[in-house]
Amino acid sequence: MENMNSKREGDILTVCPQNRLDTKMSPVFQAEVESQLDGIMHLRIDMAGLNYISSAGLRVLMFLLQTMEDRKGDMELLHVNETITEVFDITGMLDVLTIK
Repeated sequence: MENMNSKREGDILTVCPQNRLDTKMSPVFQAEVESQLDGIMHLRIDMAGLNYISSAGLRVLMFLLQTMEDRKGDMELLHVNETITEVFDITGMLDVLTIK
């Protein structure tokens, strides 16, 4: 995916989506992350380069969170900007997501 960087260190995968997680990019992001999850117990999503998230992006985050919980792993969101934090707050996702 041209709008995502990733880095694997042992059982930790850090992915960095860029610009937008919208209806067009969310399925691509999900597929790319899923393809790298083999052996991963800790998923870190660095959102420093993300400036927009739609409901499709929220669904992908919930799917990835459930995937990590099913494998007894965890998922953290890093560097979440104020605008996206507000979206998480409005949708009630602040209570579900781990934001560092």
